[in-house]
Amino acid sequence: MGIQIERYVLRYFRTFAAAPYVNIAVIVYAPAAGFCGMRVRDDWDFVRCFDPDADVPLLKALLQEMQESLSDPVERGHLLTDLKETLSNVLQSAAPKQYEIGTEPQIELERLARQVLNRRKVLKHGRGDQGGTLENKPEIGVPRLLEKRVVARWLM
Repeated sequence: MGIQIERYVLRYFRTFAAAPYVNIAVIVYAPAAGFCGMRVRDDWDFVRCFDPDADVPLLKALLQEMQESLSDPVERGHLLTDLKETLSNVLQSAAPKQYEIGTEPQIELERLARQVLNRRKVLKHGRGDQGGTLENKPEIGVPRLLEKRVVARWLM
């Protein structure tokens, strides 16, 4: 019998939940195993290339706060609920996926991080891998106004 997990993928949009986007973090939660972990994109230059106006220090601070919240069971519950309901205009969570794994949650987290965060692709909202690389998207890199109205309760 495997371990039941919930997987969350955090996406960064240049403007309010409008295509395209870049995956910037992945969370794996396995309550029965007492595990909750998060991995964050290492390649912030890719995010800056995608959106030259991206407030990378703000994004990193937000993700750091999330990682700290995940280590506290009470805060974890609030955070995971917020991920399902709302984050901000430019940071959104894909619908959480629940499935069973036949390995340790930490191993699944590392596998997902390699799969979801290491690709240098810009994705179209709701279209999976039908996006393209930055080289194939001339509109990527054109500065756009970054909406910084963050509604996540842990930033207030």
